[in-house]
Amino acid sequence: MIGYLYLFFALLGISLGQVMLKKHSMQEKKISLYLVLSLILFIGVPIWTYLALQYIAFVFVFLSNALAISLVVLFSALFLNEKLNKHKILAIIFILLGILLLNIESN
Repeated sequence: MIGYLYLFFALLGISLGQVMLKKHSMQEKKISLYLVLSLILFIGVPIWTYLALQYIAFVFVFLSNALAISLVVLFSALFLNEKLNKHKILAIIFILLGILLLNIESN
């Protein structure tokens, strides 16, 4: 169970880090809280991924990294007011189905 928690933190770090970096780029400051937080998250991601790999199969951990793409789209809609259209929703569904199917096949 702890491995999935580490994986969750890794995926959250990738996704939120990218959204915060985008938020920082929308400001005129050279250094902002968004930049610092995104860097902290990006530093944590390999650590959390390594810890997840101690408990979860390699294939599942790296297949799950595709979820980060879906989370970036969702977090962008929430925090950056980007539009979530039917194409993006369909892409998220395909990513989830692909991960599910590949995980079933690998077991």
